[in-house]
Amino acid sequence: MQMERYLSRTELVEIEGNTNLEWTLDPDFGWLDVRSEPSGLTIKIDDKIVGKTPLTNHELPPGGYEVLVTDSSYYDKGKRMLIERGKRKSMDVKLDARLGGLSVSAKDQEGNALVADVLIDGKKRGETPWTGELLIGLHQVEVKTGNSNWQGEVTIVERKTEQLTPVLSVEHHR
Repeated sequence: MQMERYLSRTELVEIEGNTNLEWTLDPDFGWLDVRSEPSGLTIKIDDKIVGKTPLTNHELPPGGYEVLVTDSSYYDKGKRMLIERGKRKSMDVKLDARLGGLSVSAKDQEGNALVADVLIDGKKRGETPWTGELLIGLHQVEVKTGNSNWQGEVTIVERKTEQLTPVLSVEHHR
């Protein structure tokens, strides 16, 4: 008996009458599960993209493989995995973020410092003056106070702190 991707089985059997013969073939592959924190990151096996984390029940022929979890906002992590016939291997990795900084303050049209809400990628992060770490890459920034707001984009570069000081139009009551 043979089937693609399974080990063949040959055996001499004596069958009498209406006898059912049931055989199980052993797989000629193993399984790989890959999980990462954070999830949703690209998985490469021997430099070929095979999907995103979490990956479960990925079938591979027996042998050694370079498994890499990668993303432009994180430091890659991987290891050499030996896949054995009929066995499951798991890889769990926690990737370190590639970070930069952002410092946000706000001024009115006369140059006076303002206290304003700082929103990054739609989430409130605090009030001006605000400084914090962000993943590298493009982020949406909104600074607002009362009925005045400023919106823009900032590209965070690794190990550098970007400065933003938008001018908001506010009414001064005298």
